[in-house]
Amino acid sequence: MREWAIQRARFSHDRLKNQFLQSVVRVIRALQGHTVDDEFVEKFLQRLPTLWDELNMEAMALLRRAEFEAGPHAWFHVYPLNRLEQADRSWMEALVTAAWRARREIAVEVDHVRIVLTEISTICQEMRDSWLGMIGTHGEAGSEGPKREDGGTSSSLLDAAVLLHFRCQDLCDAFYKFRPESAIRVLGTLRGSRCG
Repeated sequence: MREWAIQRARFSHDRLKNQFLQSVVRVIRALQGHTVDDEFVEKFLQRLPTLWDELNMEAMALLRRAEFEAGPHAWFHVYPLNRLEQADRSWMEALVTAAWRARREIAVEVDHVRIVLTEISTICQEMRDSWLGMIGTHGEAGSEGPKREDGGTSSSLLDAAVLLHFRCQDLCDAFYKFRPESAIRVLGTLRGSRCG
């Protein structure tokens, strides 16, 4: 459980938010003309499919374990709840997990993340295709930044980069929601619903 929580945080905060998203912001600023960073934009767009594939595989691996690891039932497999007698642990784990699922639709959240991952994959491919189309039209890569024929920044590439930024933010937010929940908190809500 703890290992998954660390991996989830490392993926969402370190790799996605602080590395990938910061690179996307740098590309957006360059495409908007706020900075001159053509070399970085070119390298990022060349590597974009590979960068995203690595992140996507990591996200999918985390998702496969999300329901178990984010739910309170994971707490029954670590100290101190793992010390309960098996008979007590079985009914208590089933009760707490059912209460948690009734409050939280984890399968819906996982499906939402899968949709966002697919959207991001499509956006990354569109960005790469748009960039390849521009360098094919305007000469070799590195000769000049991504430009339209009128000299402006490619609006389709900029629009895709902005959309990529927003969808990656959505992904960060969704993974934040997968932080493990305490069985005690779920039990407290169970007790509160019986009293009310």
